[in-house]
Amino acid sequence: GDFRLGSLDSLPCDDNSFDLAVASLAICHLDDPAPAVAELARCVRPGGSIVITEPHPMVAALGGQAFYGGFDGGMNFVRNNHHNMSLWLNAFVASRLSVTECVELGYNADVLKTNPLMGVIGDALTTGFNGLPFILCFKLTVN
Repeated sequence: GDFRLGSLDSLPCDDNSFDLAVASLAICHLDDPAPAVAELARCVRPGGSIVITEPHPMVAALGGQAFYGGFDGGMNFVRNNHHNMSLWLNAFVASRLSVTECVELGYNADVLKTNPLMGVIGDALTTGFNGLPFILCFKLTVN
């Protein structure tokens, strides 16, 4: 593989370098997704695809964060920023991307069991979140 260190808003590649780019659970950590979306569009050839998966905007609006670890030594997390659907769509339009598919994956028992709060308020989490949107997945085409 060819590994390069870069930033989501300044990728170390030439224009039109790839047929496919994937950003998985990364852009949510930025204040504004537009620069990263534009950079992905720059790097993918016309007719190519971009797949972006992120926490659903509702998750971030309810305070959902990227937790890791457990309660031993404290709860650790990486901040997920709340990006409204309009912010995503406006970034796609500005970057001349077409949305070819949008999927909203919901909370289910497998997802919920990974939440460190299940051991504390498991019944409340299951009752309150089961079936609600959890992950947002866009498939985009570069025009």
